[in-house]
Amino acid sequence: LVARGARFSTLNPGLSDFPNYVAGQAVTSVVSPNQKTLLVLTSGYNLLANSAGNTIPADSSQFVFVFNIANKVPVQTQVIQVPNTYNGIVFDPSGARFYVSGGVDDDVHIYDLGAQGWAEDAGSPIALGHNNAGLGLAVQPQAAGIAITANGLGIVVADYYNDSISVLTKGNNNTWSKTG
Repeated sequence: LVARGARFSTLNPGLSDFPNYVAGQAVTSVVSPNQKTLLVLTSGYNLLANSAGNTIPADSSQFVFVFNIANKVPVQTQVIQVPNTYNGIVFDPSGARFYVSGGVDDDVHIYDLGAQGWAEDAGSPIALGHNNAGLGLAVQPQAAGIAITANGLGIVVADYYNDSISVLTKGNNNTWSKTG
């Protein structure tokens, strides 16, 4: 029942401690405005432990898998580790930047395209400032879905467990501030 020409690719982040590890919970994907780059975001339980059963923080993260889709066969070109995510990822309209919602870290990560590939922006992450206060018993706020305006000057983040949204606005000096 697979579509003709379809391919199955595991999401191996290439961790030196766990070379055969396959990341789980690919939750969403987004294609760049020029239709040449595909980003696949994981979110979930990508927790890895040492022989004593202790979590290895450097390996226990979420991932953005970057694929070149300019040709018929997608090619994985980069893997970016993100401390926490939920399911929000969006390209800037220019295609030279993308944003990832930071899940329980209650923030937004910014990634810029440079000569060596994608890298986290110096002003990243942007804190949403809910101060660990979610609505409900024993819940933390979570930055979930994310969208950007057509002109790239505004971002809206769905605040899961806060029943609200956060609005970020890009200022004249190319920095973001929370405005709502």
